Amino acid sequence: MSSKSNSHGWEAVFETVRGASHISAELPNQDAVEISAVRNTRIAAVADGHGGKGYIRSEVGSRFAVEIATQELKKLLELPAKRLLSFHHSELEYDLANRIVRQWVERATRHFQQRCFSDEQIAAFPTLQQYPIRAYGTTLLAAAASDQLAVFVQIGDGDILMVAPSGQVKRPFERDPLFIGNETASLCSADADQQVRITLKVLNRGDADNDTALILLSTDGYSNCFKDEASFAQVGKDYLNLFKQDQGISLIQKNLNTWLRQASDQYSSDDITVAMLYRAIRKRSLSKRASGAEED
Repeated sequence: MSSKSNSHGWEAVFETVRGASHISAELPNQDAVEISAVRNTRIAAVADGHGGKGYIRSEVGSRFAVEIATQELKKLLELPAKRLLSFHHSELEYDLANRIVRQWVERATRHFQQRCFSDEQIAAFPTLQQYPIRAYGTTLLAAAASDQLAVFVQIGDGDILMVAPSGQVKRPFERDPLFIGNETASLCSADADQQVRITLKVLNRGDADNDTALILLSTDGYSNCFKDEASFAQVGKDYLNLFKQDQGISLIQKNLNTWLRQASDQYSSDDITVAMLYRAIRKRSLSKRASGAEED
């Protein structure tokens, strides 16, 4: 369990656990997580390397994704808030998406050139010879939050929840209906720059329903532990209620690894990675269980 804090009100807690199915198959944790900060802004990125056939270096691709996303959001958030708010959405989306995808492809290509596939790997996955960066395929979620605004980035599956001080839960993006089951967008896709979704949200400080007190990013191994959208949304409320308690941060730090491991063991069996950005809240409130899925 890890946490990071700054002097401007936003703090970060994150954890990643290797899935039960990966342990039994002797596969690595293919998720990655990165936390960073610039000025009064906290940045979190989470990536889920693909587990299907041929994605033999997806744990490397996911690490590249979170490193690049945090670096690019740092550069973006060094600009004054007024300048960011003046950007036309399509301009922001096009520029940031292209920078992230271009750098990810460059790093994956460089890695492949330095560490070519073995004859055995090519024989097992012939498509890698024609399209080597497919081996590095991964999704990406990222969020950067300051006092005034938040920027969100997503390609592929996974979940981002925005929780208001009142407990109301929203998503910066609707779930993409084009991808169901095990299908998802990926940074290794030929049209990846067109599939990256980016949005900027103004944070309404003091508005209990429309402000944002907590941002939760998680790979889909977590939401797959819950029976429906409402059950997963409740997790966002549960964590916020825990943060509001005296010693709530310490409680989450102590238990998050166990909670995620239990969720993987009992429900999804997948790698699970969670990163949370939250504002320090001192008011006490009743806590709810945030540690696992509902029983059927």
